[in-house]
Amino acid sequence: MKNIVVNKKELKDMLLSLFNNGVIRILFLILLVIIAASVYSVQSRSDKKNFFGKIIYRESLIEAEPLPINTKASFSFQKGELPAVINIYSLEEQSEEQLMNLFNSISNKLLGKIAPKVISDQTSKTYYKEVGRSVFVGNLLNGSFSFSGESKTLLAGNSENEIGNRVFTFLKENGLERNLSNSPAVTNLTRIGDELETTSSSSATILSFTFRPTIEEVPLVGIGEAGSLVSLLIDKTSGKIVKIQYYNPKTNTNNFGKYELLGVNEVKKTPFSSFRVIQIIPDENGASDLDINDLARVNFTTLEIAYLVYPQKQNLLPPVYVLGGEAISSSGKRGKISVYLPAVKNSNLLNPAP
Repeated sequence: MKNIVVNKKELKDMLLSLFNNGVIRILFLILLVIIAASVYSVQSRSDKKNFFGKIIYRESLIEAEPLPINTKASFSFQKGELPAVINIYSLEEQSEEQLMNLFNSISNKLLGKIAPKVISDQTSKTYYKEVGRSVFVGNLLNGSFSFSGESKTLLAGNSENEIGNRVFTFLKENGLERNLSNSPAVTNLTRIGDELETTSSSSATILSFTFRPTIEEVPLVGIGEAGSLVSLLIDKTSGKIVKIQYYNPKTNTNNFGKYELLGVNEVKKTPFSSFRVIQIIPDENGASDLDINDLARVNFTTLEIAYLVYPQKQNLLPPVYVLGGEAISSSGKRGKISVYLPAVKNSNLLNPAP
């Protein structure tokens, strides 16, 4: 192959000729603008440290009890891939008119077109619709809602997967699928009296679909009334929806702050007064009276980061560590326990007003 030799002077003249071309000059200037905008964007994102000031964990304490200070604890979880910093996002404000329109649309499909009641007091505003034994209740302050009864909407299918796909389609058609993936946890249930109990797939009469919202791969965790963020119960035979719990707040991903998180060693040294119990699930041997005030020992085996969702209206999504493990009472009864701990360094954990 013949070598191509380019004279330096010729190369310089060629480059100058290209730059003097008006089109090339415009393209070059556009490239400079793009680079400058990218640098500014990166710089502005890095300048958002502690953007919202000190994070205060306040409202969540209303429905979550502290871990007793005399409980002994051990930590056997691994360090894992916990981040050193996290983005804290603000939540989008939804107007009452927007929420009324949303609740009207969904409740009309579930119950039919009847006028709702709006019930207000000093701390709440509730959208209420009832037909027979079926009830739809919406929170006009934070956008959460629930339904129980028998829906007019049918999500029947020939298999668990087919019903699950129709459940996700129902959420999507109503604009409720944000931050959700079409891979819910499925539980087989059967009704015994007024209670629902887990059973085998062949014996199930009701399917429970529970979705876990995530933001940038960090899950949301709920407390109290917001404990089950997105879940639907479906009658396996008829396809009727028999229960919905929904709270999946809209986040403003353009409005955020960066905050430093506690390290694993700092978590282990945190006083128990800062730990808040999410739930205690008795073991299968019937330890139904496992009491939070009678916990002799807790062995924490898992640790993950999550965003905390309150039952009340909130402006931000504060991050928490969720710890899971085994709880043992003073009499030897055992159960699974989940607790959360404020994850941001130098945050305030305030008790609610009496």
